[in-house]
Amino acid sequence: MTTNDEKGHYYQSGDEWFVDAQFIRNASRDPGIVVWDSGDGYRIRTAGQATLHCRPVQRAFPQQIGPAFFCGKGPEDGRLVAMAARSGEVGIPTTTDSRASKEDCGCSSCSRGGACPCGKNPADGDQHDVLGHVMRLIMSESLGTLLAHQDGESTLSIHVPYEGVVAPEWAAGRFHECIREVMRFPDFTPGTMVGHVVLHERRPTIRWSAMLDRRRAHLLEDLVRRAVSLAAQASRGAPAHPVSPPHRSAGAFAWGAAAEVAADAETGTCETCPYALGTNLRCPACRTWQRSRILPPVADQEHLIAKILYEQHDLEQLTRASLDRLAAAVAQILASNKVEPLTDLFFLRLERAVLAAIRVLELRVTARDTDAILDVVEALLSEPGIRLGSPKESP
Repeated sequence: MTTNDEKGHYYQSGDEWFVDAQFIRNASRDPGIVVWDSGDGYRIRTAGQATLHCRPVQRAFPQQIGPAFFCGKGPEDGRLVAMAARSGEVGIPTTTDSRASKEDCGCSSCSRGGACPCGKNPADGDQHDVLGHVMRLIMSESLGTLLAHQDGESTLSIHVPYEGVVAPEWAAGRFHECIREVMRFPDFTPGTMVGHVVLHERRPTIRWSAMLDRRRAHLLEDLVRRAVSLAAQASRGAPAHPVSPPHRSAGAFAWGAAAEVAADAETGTCETCPYALGTNLRCPACRTWQRSRILPPVADQEHLIAKILYEQHDLEQLTRASLDRLAAAVAQILASNKVEPLTDLFFLRLERAVLAAIRVLELRVTARDTDAILDVVEALLSEPGIRLGSPKESP
């Protein structure tokens, strides 16, 4: 017979519904329930019922087993969660304060309805959960190769992601270029806990619960310490910035410019990703903030782009005629864009299109000139009045 410890749990937080990983595992074993991997979480359907879409979130609830998943909002989704629970065989209801909402910081004290021990973020005045911030940073800085789960007020565990749990779009870790090469776990089953972290004022303590080779252990330790340092920095009012792409990577100049703009605006920590608002161009909220600053596009794009190109000292070696032809090509490239601006795919396609235009126009330029042209084109993206296309494709 299944014990309570082996049963999953489901939670109501305000009008939102959550389940833990054990709930989903038990549901997948129930012959009357269909569970499948949706790429960004799991979908659960009972006979004759609508489908629940359960997405991984960084939240902590009482008695939670494994990561938490958000499964919907409102009474209808709550009914579907209860139906999937099947009278306790799959999951049991677990008490959480009904007042909890998106305004909670997500720490275990807030989840129980208690006082938040985290204090205020001096930068933006919102509740700032240092531990929750560390967990989100671990996910981002490891590019989603690791998941962190809160175990106590100052402790967390690090796990190999479950099958089907993918990194969020905003994961932007580039501090170590070898992350994807090193942080692979084919020798562990999904969900395996690899380490336990205790946060201290000066330095976190990591206790290994799985035998790792030295390279993975050293990299994991460095990632955790970086995440703790960045979270502590944010708690003092200096939100973390993601590392920009390497020099000569598509979008590198735009990422650097975005960081400077956000720093000048003192934006505070983004509500979607764990970095300063506007600095992480992989984050939808940061991209929206950056694009909200751009004025509506002017009618004559070629004239505006040419005027900007004339003012660039790095392009003084090109004639006015060459710059005019380049401006026309760039205006056409941006006008024909069908993907969301400022995404990785956008920058990659933009760079390829500009390189192709340089060749077609037969501009006599050196490799240094080409780099300058690409940087200037990326700088155009933040200029008032520049049209960035009509996105219709998903990146």
